[in-house]
Amino acid sequence: MKNLLTLTLLLILTSFTPVKADTQYDAIVRADGIVCDFCAQALNKVFLKNENVEKIDVSMDEGTVSVKIKKGGTVTDEEIQKMIEWGGYDFVSVTRP
Repeated sequence: MKNLLTLTLLLILTSFTPVKADTQYDAIVRADGIVCDFCAQALNKVFLKNENVEKIDVSMDEGTVSVKIKKGGTVTDEEIQKMIEWGGYDFVSVTRP
């Protein structure tokens, strides 16, 4: 009986399709000087002041800021560059996947 219950539970758990958790980003920004969590927090504050930015993810290892723009919103490359520089970092490039 215990084996049957275990098998049933296993079948139920494996029958669900996993939900993908990654977010499609609208811009990937490269910047120099992003080296710590404080840097990431500072950039988060700067970017989220822009009403069109939904969220960002900062990768200290890669020196990138991934930007998700709100549906219907726009943020220009120039605005992104200004936000990076206003945060105190050296803007390198922006790409739009």
